[in-house]
Amino acid sequence: MTFLEPETLAGVLDDLAARGIAECDHDLAMYAWPQTWASSALGFGGVGGQMITSAVTIVMVVDHQDAYVYFGGTPAYRCSWRVLSQQVFRGGFPAAPSVRESIYMDPAREVLRPIRTEAPGGC
Repeated sequence: MTFLEPETLAGVLDDLAARGIAECDHDLAMYAWPQTWASSALGFGGVGGQMITSAVTIVMVVDHQDAYVYFGGTPAYRCSWRVLSQQVFRGGFPAAPSVRESIYMDPAREVLRPIRTEAPGGC
């Protein structure tokens, strides 16, 4: 068993296609790694079971500009690839922002924009 299941990757590519980002029309780069979270809510916050949960984190970079981040194959947010890579270089990988709030990643005040339509669990 690999850490990135083909169905998960297919779902991510389908999500990008639904956003008008087709593989044949854009330069795509993918970064993926297994990540351990403190609860079953993954990086989405909210209420989750209190157990260590592993899920794949996928970052799809489109045309060396926008980064689309997925936790466990579920869309989390999009942001500038430049800003995200600087954040990771400084030693942190941001969890998903709440749909109801904006958070900033760096002094340039670039915003993480949620790409989910509702919070996990339909809240």
